[in-house]
Amino acid sequence: IGLKKLVPEIKTDDKPGAGTWRAIWMLGANINRVGWPACGEIDIMDKKLDKNTISAALHNLSSSGNTENTKETSVTGSTTGFHVYAVNWTAEKIEFSIGGMVFYTYNPTVKTNENWPYSASQFIILNLVMGGSLGGYIPADFTESKMEIDYVEYTVKKHPRFLKKIIIIYISLSFMNKPKKSNENS
Repeated sequence: IGLKKLVPEIKTDDKPGAGTWRAIWMLGANINRVGWPACGEIDIMDKKLDKNTISAALHNLSSSGNTENTKETSVTGSTTGFHVYAVNWTAEKIEFSIGGMVFYTYNPTVKTNENWPYSASQFIILNLVMGGSLGGYIPADFTESKMEIDYVEYTVKKHPRFLKKIIIIYISLSFMNKPKKSNENS
């Protein structure tokens, strides 16, 4: 069971860290049954190499991976204080905002199974990833990085099309171990 029809607001304080990539996203709770990207993925916030550039994206059968359903925006001072990243997810559209300012709306004119798997429940995931093509090079002198979460707030809106369900929040904080020093035993 996952989340359904919500408006999560996540306030984060992301300090810059070499080789890191912060993400706040949602993944279809039916992934084990239908697979990805059929389950749908909603990327609320991706903060990659350029720490002042924030992106939001959607992955589904119509476009996934390097999806065309994405938008980037620049947030001055995004690494110096807390910011509220939010998604307003309804039966009609999905709006992404930072600090109350909407910067991307996903609203296909005709909703199909290929472009709108977002009527199913979703898990919410907050993670800090190390390295890779989105995090970049991890320097040899790297010691630590963190993503501070002040709060995660959500509002569930009732919609006549959907049955009442129990809501459970699943939060996954993903951290890689600190790199081992060359003189440590494996």
